[in-house]
Amino acid sequence: MLYNKPMQGVNTFAVRNVSEALYVVKQALEEEGVYVDTRNGKALEFPEPCAITYNEPLERVLFYPERDANPIFHFMESLWMLAGRNDVDWIQKYNKRMSEYSDDGKILQGAYGHRWRYHFNDVYKNYPDEKLEQAKYNKTGKWAHLFSTPFFPDMWMPNDQIGHIIHRLRTYPNDRRCVLTMWDPKTDLTRGNNSKDLPCNTHIYFSIRNNKLNMTVCNRSNDMIWGALGANAVHMSYLLEYIAWKVDVEVGTYTQFTNNLHAYVDTLDKLKGMSPDYDAYSVRSMKPLPMVSTNANERNDFDKELAYFVDYSNYGIVNQPDLYEPWDPEVQSSYRCDFFRRLGYPMQQTWLWWKRKDHKTAWEWSEKIQPDDWCVAVQEWLMRRGVKDEGRN
Repeated sequence: MLYNKPMQGVNTFAVRNVSEALYVVKQALEEEGVYVDTRNGKALEFPEPCAITYNEPLERVLFYPERDANPIFHFMESLWMLAGRNDVDWIQKYNKRMSEYSDDGKILQGAYGHRWRYHFNDVYKNYPDEKLEQAKYNKTGKWAHLFSTPFFPDMWMPNDQIGHIIHRLRTYPNDRRCVLTMWDPKTDLTRGNNSKDLPCNTHIYFSIRNNKLNMTVCNRSNDMIWGALGANAVHMSYLLEYIAWKVDVEVGTYTQFTNNLHAYVDTLDKLKGMSPDYDAYSVRSMKPLPMVSTNANERNDFDKELAYFVDYSNYGIVNQPDLYEPWDPEVQSSYRCDFFRRLGYPMQQTWLWWKRKDHKTAWEWSEKIQPDDWCVAVQEWLMRRGVKDEGRN
């Protein structure tokens, strides 16, 4: 770990992963921060901008019990973003508070994934539901279109920023123009815009050096605990991994530059007692599961399965228990990608059974989650809610 304290300028942190960052940056904030009153309560903020560089960005899972991060929500929101979604209905099933940030109860105006893929598209201003009709669940009980539908990203989204960045990096590996934009001055900077949800992360830069894809995320204002060193570390590292896979290079570093990095005092108080030596990746020798393997079928099917997983992840059973059976072996075996078969689907089922208060079955599904980092994080999260003991009775 390296921390450079500025006389004036920028606080810089070089860390292994998000777990190390949470401890180190929290300590620095408590030593160097200044108190300010905000519309959301009293906060402690760095007086200067901050830059945090993750040298192992794929070590994205938080384990600190004091933070009590919900790993399933972080994972599902990342896929929701990659699929270009902005609908409240799907994501609020994993975090009911998401609806509080919607202006109309239907969409989130600042949803990153939608801005990556749709927002700046003059043709498809909103999520194009008519295209997803091709992938709807067939009422005969067959996943009829899972592998046959010509899916995104490029075919029907002419202004998909991710698709354009992938194309440029493939064509011009040394390109310095690969800027992904999330801030729209036309909608976000207008005088009358009082939206509950404006993008905190505004731009992302990508560059290839030494056959590795490096990413810099720029942020106007970030809650250190709930945003930068929590959910955002998962969201953005998956975006980095996805683009690196598409361009066929290795994952490099991920730098988060934040103009205003802060934490709310009541949240900081809950993190007292964190250990500086708590890093599950080094202590337990965990290895993240690659998003896509070298298998040709997986590489061809990932985008289709991503769209399908997010659109049809059997979530009807929570509010409509007669609509689907919670577990369908045909569905799980239909996924060709290990990422969905071994990670996404078991995590989804763990959540569904936990929501049904069937803790025994939820625990059984958590044991099927691969790889170890997500499995351990989910099980520790469940144990903090008494699930393991109940599941063994």
